[in-house]
Amino acid sequence: MNMDLFTVIGAPVKMAIQAIASATTTNSTGIDLHTSTYKTAEGVALLVITVDAVGGVCDVALQDSADDSTYAAIAAGAGGAQAIAQVASGSSSSSVLQIQLENVRRYIRISTITGAGTTSTEVHATIDFMKPGKR
Repeated sequence: MNMDLFTVIGAPVKMAIQAIASATTTNSTGIDLHTSTYKTAEGVALLVITVDAVGGVCDVALQDSADDSTYAAIAAGAGGAQAIAQVASGSSSSSVLQIQLENVRRYIRISTITGAGTTSTEVHATIDFMKPGKR
């Protein structure tokens, strides 16, 4: 029997953060990993983040929380997450992160910090929850 690496569960979840027009911290809505849709995921999620920074730098962090109130950044390597490089003013960047779900707390979100002089930074993120699949 041949096995695919993973099968996507349902539609990708958008964690979009809208256009940011000033120096600020902006957070996406937390995703509850204990809901029925995501409980069927078996250990892995793929997160795709695209940043277009204009007029200021942008830092992006993946965060987790036990209570959907107090969040902390997931360190590179923890939860299988890789570091997300700072996006320089006037540039674009895309990152794909693999997250080991058993190593993160119940809720996850994306947080962005834009620097002084930011005029129009857009951050878009989607997450696919995966499980082992069959061919």
